Amino acid sequence: MVTRNDVAKRANVSPGVVSYVINGTNYVSEEKKKAVLKAIRELKYIPNGTARNLKKNKTFQIAVLRGSVLNDMFNDLLYSMEGIAYDKGYTVSLITVKRGSDMMASDAFVDELIRRRYDVIFVANSSLQDEQINRFVSYGIPVLLYNTRDYFTLDESVRCLAPNYRKGVQGLIEMLIDCGHERIGFIPNMLYPNMCERSNHRFDGYARAFESRGINLDERYVSGHSVANTLESVIGEVKEMFNSSPESRPTALYADESIVVGTILKQLQDMGLRVPQDVSLVGSSASTISRLLTPRITSVGLKPELLAQKAVDMMMELTAGRHPENSLMEMQLFQGESVRKL
Repeated sequence: MVTRNDVAKRANVSPGVVSYVINGTNYVSEEKKKAVLKAIRELKYIPNGTARNLKKNKTFQIAVLRGSVLNDMFNDLLYSMEGIAYDKGYTVSLITVKRGSDMMASDAFVDELIRRRYDVIFVANSSLQDEQINRFVSYGIPVLLYNTRDYFTLDESVRCLAPNYRKGVQGLIEMLIDCGHERIGFIPNMLYPNMCERSNHRFDGYARAFESRGINLDERYVSGHSVANTLESVIGEVKEMFNSSPESRPTALYADESIVVGTILKQLQDMGLRVPQDVSLVGSSASTISRLLTPRITSVGLKPELLAQKAVDMMMELTAGRHPENSLMEMQLFQGESVRKL
């Protein structure tokens, strides 16, 4: 295995000069720098990053916690985030949250993340409790929270980044109401706790839309389960909503993640229902899948590259010991062909 001393010998410099060149920590003449870089190339030397990180008490690792491998928004987000973070000397680990039977993150999962000594954790899922997030902070790990539900006892150092789901979903449902729809079904996301409670920003936006238009929210059109565990359970919810007379069936449906929207679209088609001729369908994700569905789904969302840039910028501030302002990002309307006026 090639060592720093081997490089120094080949370049006819001291090992300290090799370190200066690699880390950029001191002045080195152009002649010596060229000799060191030439020796590194010839010997195919790769510096020991682990030793360097231990010396700096940093791992240069970012943990991104997601709820499900089926949420393709995180594929788009990670694609942009990895490039941005890499340019700043960091690598990104995408980790699916390990949950208990109550759909909340397990304490053992939280403890394992603490043992891995990530420099910062991006909690992009709603299944961690306040005290679990605070536990990261108590061990000196900064936390950026992708905030999509209400928290009440978070440590003040936790920074929040969130799309304005309340406003975005409210505007989406108001658009449906203004198109003549009042029987609008709400299908909760898979594996999200408290999805059909007002503390969840998506459901609160749904409810606020009816309130703003002076219409009573009909609970028959809200999914009967607080948590949908699988795509099969989503299909069951759709079947149940349409297991009634045509006069009482939903005329429109809302769901969030693109994989859920796509599953609903397929199920409607299997039942002989056309979108939008028979049922309008909307969502709140601007991921790749949402753009590939036919018809194109009308949705609200954020461009993943913008969210990635904002997230990495805030995390770099946190790793530097600073406390950036919380950020509430306004969602953009992506107009498709999945809505019709009644």
